[in-house]
Amino acid sequence: MKLKIPPILQFLICGILELLTPSFGSIFNTNWLGISYLGWVIIGFGCLILSWAVVEFIKAKTTVNPIAPEQAQSLVTTGLYRISRNPMYLGMTLVLTGLALLLGNILALLMPITFMGSITYTQIIPEEEILTQKFGGDYLEYKRSTPRFIFCVYMKHIRRICVTKQQDDKSCSRGRKGPDFD
Repeated sequence: MKLKIPPILQFLICGILELLTPSFGSIFNTNWLGISYLGWVIIGFGCLILSWAVVEFIKAKTTVNPIAPEQAQSLVTTGLYRISRNPMYLGMTLVLTGLALLLGNILALLMPITFMGSITYTQIIPEEEILTQKFGGDYLEYKRSTPRFIFCVYMKHIRRICVTKQQDDKSCSRGRKGPDFD
């Protein structure tokens, strides 16, 4: 399976489209509400997450090239990868979200959502198929236990509590094994 659109290109396209959104979509004055400061904080946090995720790959001595996941030498499950299978893409999404807040434009807020949908279907799903072939059961276990994006962590935590409670007193109705965290 050939991955065709590099994630960095998708990120840049969405960022440029954010900058090109018309000003009539403005929903708030960024100076008055301090939204621009929040935008800068989110951009900084997104850059930090993205950098940290890349460092984890470098430490594991595996490829950072998203177009060639078959070249991965090891499965990275440490650091941020313990709580999200895709922290690099999460970091990019946060940068786009922060930029939209800086612009103060409701139309620009559509770009992080567009990016997440695009990256999921053009990159993450094909990448997961390749990693399943390459790492087999280890990747399937990682996929089962770690959410695709960080906002799924809450549901993972709820399930873990119910499973533990069910093992203790067999009374938790939500303790059954659920679907993968996609």
